[in-house]
Order: sequence, then structure tokens, then C-alpha cells
Amino acid sequence: MKKVIFVAGSHKASEHSLKLAEEVGKEIAENDCILICGGQTGVMEAACKGNSESNGTSVCVIPSENKKDANKYCSIVIPSGIGFGRNFILVNSADAVILIEGQAGTMIEALASYLQKKSIIALTGSGGVSDKIKDTFLDDYNLTKILSAETPKEAVELALKKISGKGF
Repeated sequence: MKKVIFVAGSHKASEHSLKLAEEVGKEIAENDCILICGGQTGVMEAACKGNSESNGTSVCVIPSENKKDANKYCSIVIPSGIGFGRNFILVNSADAVILIEGQAGTMIEALASYLQKKSIIALTGSGGVSDKIKDTFLDDYNLTKILSAETPKEAVELALKKISGKGF
């Protein structure tokens, strides 16, 4: 079974973060993994674009009931119709999570991932939630440390190491 990497991030992202997300999407495809995301604009669209350009597969679980609300780079669109509840579908479907920039919605996804003890990698220098929670635990239970990566390649490699159990 192919590994699934969830890319979470801002709807309205900086140009820098969009470039990072596109590279992450490419790296996911080039490592023969499946990208899963929220399927909308910003980081999600950029990751899907990079993934598509590298002939990857992206699964996009959108909050609405209308497939047309997904970005044009999604390979597979799942219109959940459950709003933010779809975050739990994304988290439960993923083997690892990569955070790029992000605001409150990304924090919800990070928290849900943390509670599921998923491997979470924050792409440093992207801003937002990613930079705020990198290299930390989200509470005193220390369920899983939010790791950090400086490049898209490093983020995907670290995710794959953690998935395979070869990480630290």
C-alpha cells in the first residue's frame, strides 16, 4: 500500500510558502506517495499543482458538497459536506503530516494529528503555525514531538523515515 502524506497549510499563503508547498507536492509524487489535503486554495492548491506536474496522485477532501469547489489540480475529489469535520478524515487517512505556514485551521489539523500520534513535520521559515509549533510538544502529555525541516525534500524524507520506523 502506498504511503499517504497530508499537507496542511494556509488558504491565503505567502508566495514563499506557495513555492515550498509546490516543492513538497513534487517530492511526495517523486517518492511514490499519495498526497492528501483539503483541496482548496493556497498551500493546498500549490501542493496539488507540484504533485500533478510530477504525475502524482492527490486526494482532496473538501469541506463542501460540491466537487467544483476543489482546486483544478486535485486527482480525486471527495466532497465531504461536513466543513471542518473533514479535518479528521484527512488526519485519519494520513501516515504523516507536513505543515506549511498555517493559521487556525492548520492548528486544528495539527492538534488532531497530535492526538492520533501522527508524525508531524513543520516546514520552518514558512511562517504561521508551522514556525510557532516546530520542535515542540503541543501539551504536557508529550504524545509526539512536532519535528522541523528546513526544505521540502527534508520534510518528505523525514516523514518517510518516521512512517517506516527508521526515524528518531
